[in-house]
Amino acid sequence: METGKSKPKLEVFLKSLRQFISSLPSTKPKHVEELFSTKKKKVVPPFRPEICPSLSGDWDLFHFSPPSSIKLIGSYILQLQVKPRCNIDLAIELPRECFSRRDYLDYRWALKNALYLSHLASQISKWDPILTVQFFYLNHNQLKPIILLRTKTHPKIEIRLLPHP
Repeated sequence: METGKSKPKLEVFLKSLRQFISSLPSTKPKHVEELFSTKKKKVVPPFRPEICPSLSGDWDLFHFSPPSSIKLIGSYILQLQVKPRCNIDLAIELPRECFSRRDYLDYRWALKNALYLSHLASQISKWDPILTVQFFYLNHNQLKPIILLRTKTHPKIEIRLLPHP
């Protein structure tokens, strides 16, 4: 765990990260197929659209809105972390307006969750204090992608962004 003078700096960074994510602008609705077919994307969604039976219909519109809430969770908040590998978990509550009522069908929720995370990752990667942005699968489950961040000021610490409905 970070001790001494670096812990307040880390707390300030986490607060600024939460403010940055909360201040991201909403996007206009686009078709899911269009979002996956963009060739010049720097951040590729962590999901294969071939899994979905069809990418057509009223449900296939997606737009980004800032998270409903961002909370610090896990062992860091309880001060139970052990060096040298420190993980800080941030729970990101996905807003309801990004999903439709029937998204539980045919992997639609997983698809829109991946699109949400890819947009979030692309915006965070543009932010100056961030060193790297990567996708990882929670418990090696490809339907549960998360974002791993490393900062320039604390490169040994991983910040994990864990989405939940």
